[in-house]
Amino acid sequence: MTEFQTDKLHIEIDEASGSIVSIRNASKSFLAEGEKEPIFIVKLLDADGEAVRYSAKEAESVSARREGNALILTLRAVGGENFNAEVRYTLSDEDGMLHLTMSFENNTDKIVEWVDFGSLLLPNDLKGNGGEAEIFSSIVEGGIFEDLAIREEYTTTRYREIGYGLVENDSSMGLYPRSEMTQFMAYYAPEGGLYYAAHDAEANIKQFEVYKEPKTGCIRMEHRLFSGGNTGKYTFPYDIVIGHFEGDWYDAAEIYRSWYETSTLCPPKMKDNTMLPAWMDDSPVIIIYSVRGVKDTENMEPNCYYPFAEGVKYVNDMAERLGCRVMALMMHWEGTAPWSPPFVWPPFGGEEGFAEAVKALHDKGNLVGVYCSGIGWTTESYLIPDYKSENTAPKLDIEPHLCVSSKGELEDVQTLGRIRKAYEICPSQEIAAEIAVREIEKIAEADVDYCQFFDQDWGGNSKFCYSKEHGHPGAPGKWQNDAMLSIQKRANAKIRSMGKEMILGAEGAAAEPFIPQLPFNDLRFFKWFYYGRPVPALSYVTHEYTNNFAGNSCGIGSALDLEKSPEGLAYTIGYSFAAGNMLSIILGPDGVIHWGWCVDWAFGSPKNQEALWDYVAHLNAWRRGKGKPYLRYGRMEKPEVIENADEFTLWRKNGTEIKLAGLLTSKWCYNGEFAQFVVNFSETEKRFALKKDVRLYESPDGAERIVRAETEICIPPLRAVMVKLV
Repeated sequence: MTEFQTDKLHIEIDEASGSIVSIRNASKSFLAEGEKEPIFIVKLLDADGEAVRYSAKEAESVSARREGNALILTLRAVGGENFNAEVRYTLSDEDGMLHLTMSFENNTDKIVEWVDFGSLLLPNDLKGNGGEAEIFSSIVEGGIFEDLAIREEYTTTRYREIGYGLVENDSSMGLYPRSEMTQFMAYYAPEGGLYYAAHDAEANIKQFEVYKEPKTGCIRMEHRLFSGGNTGKYTFPYDIVIGHFEGDWYDAAEIYRSWYETSTLCPPKMKDNTMLPAWMDDSPVIIIYSVRGVKDTENMEPNCYYPFAEGVKYVNDMAERLGCRVMALMMHWEGTAPWSPPFVWPPFGGEEGFAEAVKALHDKGNLVGVYCSGIGWTTESYLIPDYKSENTAPKLDIEPHLCVSSKGELEDVQTLGRIRKAYEICPSQEIAAEIAVREIEKIAEADVDYCQFFDQDWGGNSKFCYSKEHGHPGAPGKWQNDAMLSIQKRANAKIRSMGKEMILGAEGAAAEPFIPQLPFNDLRFFKWFYYGRPVPALSYVTHEYTNNFAGNSCGIGSALDLEKSPEGLAYTIGYSFAAGNMLSIILGPDGVIHWGWCVDWAFGSPKNQEALWDYVAHLNAWRRGKGKPYLRYGRMEKPEVIENADEFTLWRKNGTEIKLAGLLTSKWCYNGEFAQFVVNFSETEKRFALKKDVRLYESPDGAERIVRAETEICIPPLRAVMVKLV
């Protein structure tokens, strides 16, 4: 047994198997007792795409040696095959954490699909199981699990192995860089926390997951690298880093951000980024609506926002009402069929009416954006039966360029419910770039300001392809990221060559490697309402480098019981503001604020319309007034504790509760000055106190007064205040 000792952690490694058998501090064991998780598992694919798996426990021989702060294990003939590996455990002098890396030599007749390396088994002492622990995951911008059993109740959110053909709601899977935007997790309790991260500046594709293991009942913290179909020698290009911290997810995020900002992944700060359009500095409110139908499916007849000019009248009036610029972000605008990639042009009803609408918006100083659906290939629309791929122009022999499984089989991996039957074009194929750039060029030529072209391509990335005919490796790997980046760079270069300033975005925040090409994106933090609670971890790490917008709330109506949780909408608006994101409004019939996209108009819209409009106007005034340096360009910090705030409950449709703080808060730093915002999303007055003297700003115009420590501060309904420490 080899032992490593840090200031806080005692770590034991079984030299005979390589398993990490104990990680503990003075008062807590962070690993499940009596379990030995293999240090690696490798999945190999033969020439026919059939898979076999071997673990480090199946090595025919294991030898160990020490080199200074490192333990090095050599494992030979893993699974009885000609597969050898070397695993290195190093106690870093620089950060005091345990760093794990490995190399292997695959001389079998198979290729490597993935290597599961450094995964841990944790005790299931989460709050939902009677304990005090929580787990942070960076899925969809970040959130907290208190009870993993809730996640397993939903077929669309439960843990599944990631591979080809993950169709239904892969947004809830821990796939980086896609629906998972950063590369760290954390497990923590009052006795201390365990930081777990991939410090991977090359942003390799990996499954970074956490789930309840059925056999043991323990929690598996899982890391799998999709290394690109390797044969021969391969060395991991990064370390898995395991360390101790005190506190909660903020403290784990601080460790990760400290690494991120030293890596080549980190882009220029927004205040120095001359590639961003000037309108972003105005923090427009995003007005999201459809011109056909009342939700994603069923009736696709034109609604009150069509012709396009009718929608513009509503939007321009809303700008006056909100006292700021707005962006009309349109859905179901395509002249082909809604959500049926890749073709979108011309707009529904023709170019002329759309052009008139764009001009009318711009004449009032407002903006226009459109949703698209990425690089999928639709063979049939279930919404517009006349739309079939054989009827599209140009006629293309697309099948040889579509993503296939390891067995060379084609599945409709882009099919979405009752919307479409579709496949994914492999991003490595020239035709994928040609189509994407051609469609984006048409949209830019129409003077659109924002194009969410990579909707469905979560975080900016594509689905998997295992083709042996496309010229890429026979399994997923970094080649996929590079191919998607190439498409995005070509599209942006085309836009700039046209003299246009249109920017591109994706569904969900852009994952780390795609941020420079996709600087403005439709956030999906509300996905966490299905199984946990969202936290603004992505803002904590990247807010100085990118601002996103609050998104179309498409999960609210399906996750929450809106009749029992009528304040859910005001909570999500306040959450977005506190997280530093630009605000969005989803419209229901005749210009009213609606709960979210996918909530049928027949359900009815919120009753407190005037209060909600005033709430959004007030919050956005902070973004454009006294709070602008912090909320637009600031660096998020761990907030000062606010006292006397009550608890707030949202109800899921399955009857379970989401316990939240009764006030939202966030702290920011800009040019060495700190400001903290506190948001009352309730329709009743709330009070709170701080332990320190503060300057209190009750409105965005900058008027201030001194409030002494422990003195209660009153926040009116649907309002925010800003405080600065004296």
